[in-house]
Amino acid sequence: MSATVGAHATTRKALVDGDGVSVVSALLGPFTSHAIGSEVIGVLVSLNLDCESKRNLLQPARVSLMVDILNEGSIETKINCTRLIETLIEGKDFKLEIFRSHSLLVGLMRLVKDKRHSNGICPGLRLLSVMIAEMRWWRGDRRRRN
Repeated sequence: MSATVGAHATTRKALVDGDGVSVVSALLGPFTSHAIGSEVIGVLVSLNLDCESKRNLLQPARVSLMVDILNEGSIETKINCTRLIETLIEGKDFKLEIFRSHSLLVGLMRLVKDKRHSNGICPGLRLLSVMIAEMRWWRGDRRRRN
């Protein structure tokens, strides 16, 4: 399914216009297998997500599943997870606290460090740099209040 959505613009448009994004993202839940989650993430990363879809995907259980899949999936799945998380944190209305986990940082570091698959380095470094910049801002802002 993710290959079809990734390859055909009409399929992506039909999914977005027909409220398919909410149906597909509903498959990401606490009992979702990693195989299904990988396919769902592969589909979602190919779509232009609106604010409501992003907000729906930012639920803690879904974020946790994305991080788990990032840590245990294939290299393609890891890159898709990284790109999806990067898409979700674009803009100003996201809460970085949801993404503060050692597991996410470990998964990104493994992705960047993997010498066999150099195509994961750029997406991993981009997301790491965004997260580090946001953490520095948050720490600086918090220190100024005290």
